Amino acid sequence: MDLLASSEVTRLLTPPTVWGIAALVVALVSIIGPQWRRVHRNSEAARLIRQMVDRGFSADEIERVLNAGMSQDDHSGSRRDWKRFIRKGRDSAERVSS
Repeated sequence: MDLLASSEVTRLLTPPTVWGIAALVVALVSIIGPQWRRVHRNSEAARLIRQMVDRGFSADEIERVLNAGMSQDDHSGSRRDWKRFIRKGRDSAERVSS
């Protein structure tokens, strides 16, 4: 007997069930997406800090670089903002080290 032709499967795949599953998927993506972005952003910031420590920066210099690279607009968490933050941090790190 064909699985899709069985009455049990057709009873389970009613429009309300399909919409419910779709809503669950959307909810999961909206929860997991920002968390994934936050993890990536923090790993980028940690990588920048590690690079500065490897280059011999002091804690005060690292703090100054991070504060120079982060503006209030960068707190929004968008990918473009965090790329700009990392780029500003690297530029500031190069100015401090030279």
